[in-house]
Amino acid sequence: MPTDTKLNNLVINYLTQQQYDAIATKNENELYLTPDSTARYKHVVNLSFEEAGVKKLSALFTGYNSSNEPVTTYEKLTKLFGGETLELHGKVIVNGEVKDTKYLDLHGGGINTDNIAYYVGTGNDPLALVAINLDQLSGLTIADDVCLPK
Repeated sequence: MPTDTKLNNLVINYLTQQQYDAIATKNENELYLTPDSTARYKHVVNLSFEEAGVKKLSALFTGYNSSNEPVTTYEKLTKLFGGETLELHGKVIVNGEVKDTKYLDLHGGGINTDNIAYYVGTGNDPLALVAINLDQLSGLTIADDVCLPK
């Protein structure tokens, strides 16, 4: 049979799993919530770089990760998506020119190894894979629209 309970206050603690595990004695009068560790957040990440008013790089990709932390720096990009090859959306601007890109390769995990790869060549010329090292773009701007997938 249901009973009515009167609350004077309600405390809800939203913690990471590590924060929750670190609490030695939990207050029985408080609620503790932790994120679902199986949740996969959708990250729509835009990489851009301009030099002397010329757009040298513009690339967009979608990736999924258990972290809801927005990707805003090169370090966070490699932290969340390091070891992955991510397909880029549509065309990418490289050195002011539109390129037919293939992927963002984050397998290297460091200097001169993480890059955007695109194909060059026209007509019957063979296509050559060219890479731009992301860590060499001083002033690289990274924006992330992160959300839970529907």
